[in-house]
Order: sequence, then structure tokens, then C-alpha cells
Amino acid sequence: MKNKCLVSFCSYNSPHFLEHLVDSIDRHDAGYPFDLLIYDNSSTDKEQLKLLEKYSKKYRVETRPNYGRAQGAYNDVWQNNKDYRYYFFLHDDSAIIRDNWLSVATKRIEGIAVESVLQFNGFPTHLLNVPVGKVGYQAYEWGNKYQYFRTHYPQVFKYMDPIADILDVKIPEMYQHINDDKILYKNELLQKMGKIWNIEDFKKMELNNDERWHKIDKWFIDNNLENYDPFPPNERYGPKYHKFQTVSEFLNDIAPMRYGYRTHCVEGEGYCQEHEGWNNFRGNNYIVHYGDHVVFKRLSLLLNQPEQAVRNKFKDKIFLQICDNIVKKNSNAVK
Repeated sequence: MKNKCLVSFCSYNSPHFLEHLVDSIDRHDAGYPFDLLIYDNSSTDKEQLKLLEKYSKKYRVETRPNYGRAQGAYNDVWQNNKDYRYYFFLHDDSAIIRDNWLSVATKRIEGIAVESVLQFNGFPTHLLNVPVGKVGYQAYEWGNKYQYFRTHYPQVFKYMDPIADILDVKIPEMYQHINDDKILYKNELLQKMGKIWNIEDFKKMELNNDERWHKIDKWFIDNNLENYDPFPPNERYGPKYHKFQTVSEFLNDIAPMRYGYRTHCVEGEGYCQEHEGWNNFRGNNYIVHYGDHVVFKRLSLLLNQPEQAVRNKFKDKIFLQICDNIVKKNSNAVK
């Protein structure tokens, strides 16, 4: 096994983000040895293709079908590269803003500097004896199926009981929702999981006329939890697939505890961003994700500009650099 980390992200026709991210990786010391694998989801943009050709001289660059969204690429990385100690996944609309962006996570996954942040009221202390298998820079609080232990706010996936029954999956007594980017997995956990769930799993169910797909689809319709916004630009996933994206995230969240590992959030062991608001760039201390609500909502407030106006400017290289500096100035490094 390679005693290093495989870092990977996928990109699709977004040369401004691709260049910004790779440049930021080149400028910062990760603090831990890694290889970089850039997956391109069959882009057609000429500038994107030029950048990929350039980066292929230094890093691994591979092309894949535009299937499964980011989590589909994560799973491809794992299925085709099972000989690394760790795997770190992020989105292409991100940027490294501090050194040691990888070593912070690898230390946490090995239990270094973890226990002190776990001592909050209501946290089951026996979890301290469970090894960490997955670390995220952003996460919700620990909770059971229905609510969080610390704040008692409703669990983000409080409605998943019947869907877990359809899939014959047992929900652990407690688990943590880790955001699906800026995440570090241990090889041993992925070995037990077998795969990283993504919406392509459910597309295959649909194409195979799997009864489970129809039951889940009907349950969302009957309970009025549909979200009909399609996933552009990929026509493979139409208006039905936001709900299946949610289910795949849920299955990845509960997987660590199902297989004898726990998760860990670098910043404070999790929080409820919808309740705590947009008063800081929490979770973006080392890697800023420009698709994150915390980021563009906070930037909108600081710049006194509408959210969409801020997001529209992300195609500008200088504006992205300005935003990197704003986030770094308004966030702190952690140990």
C-alpha cells in the first residue's frame, strides 16, 4: 500500500475554477504526501481541454462519463485505485488558502487532537473508543435518526426510516452528516463500504426496473418531498434525481458507524448552519468551497452585493483571488 493520500476532484467545462484550484494546490504545502488525480467529466470547453493537457504533464488526468455527479467520481477513484492509505475528495469550485490543508485532516483521522473537541454535553463518550474513518471540514452535529444531541434541532435526514427499510439498511443509533466535499477517507473504511454511494446507483436501479427504485420514488411523491429542479447540464439525471442524490448522501453518512468507524469534523465536531446563520466562513478555514452556501452568502454580506451577483463574478480570476483573501482574513487556522 502507498503510504500517501490520493487527492482527487472532478471538473466539467469550468476552466476558471479548474485553473484556480490547481494553482492553489501548487502554491500551498499540504503537509502530507499525496498524488493528484484530476477527473474530467467529458468536457467540451476548449479552454478546459487546454488546461487538462497542460496539467497532464505534471499530474494524472483522466476522462470519465459525466455520470454520478461528484460522488460518482469519488467512487471511480476508489474502485480504480485501492492501494492508497487515504483518499481526499473535493469539488473543483474550491481553492486551498492555507498550508497543511491535508495534514490537519490526516492527524484527525489518526486520533490526534480529536478528543478535546468531542467533550460537549450529550455526546456519547463510548464513541471516543471508536476509530475515526472519515474526516470532513464541514459537518452537522452528531445525532440520532431524528434530532441532534447538543442543540436538539431536527436531524437533516429525519425522514429516512422508510427508505432505509426499502433498501434493507439499518440506521445506526447515532451518526453524523459530513458534507460531501473536503472529506478524507481511510482505506480500511472504504474496503468495508465497498463503494461510495452516488445517484448513478439509483439510475441503474431505474434502468433495471428495480422495485426498490419505484418504491423510493413513490414514497417521495406521496410525502410531498419532491424537488423537481433538474441536474444541468447532464440530461441523464432529470427532475427526479435531487431526492436520490439526498439518499446517496445519507447512505454515505451512516456507512462509517455501520462498519465500526466514526466520523469527525475538523471544526468543532459539527454545527447546524441553517440555524447558526452566515456570520462566518465556518468549515472553509483551509479550503474554500465557492459552491458552499456559507461562502457565497457570507461574501454577499461582506461585499454588500446580491448573492447571485457575487456568484456570477466567480468566473473572474482576480475576483476569485480577492475572495480567497477575504475568506482567509476572516477565518482561523486550527490544529
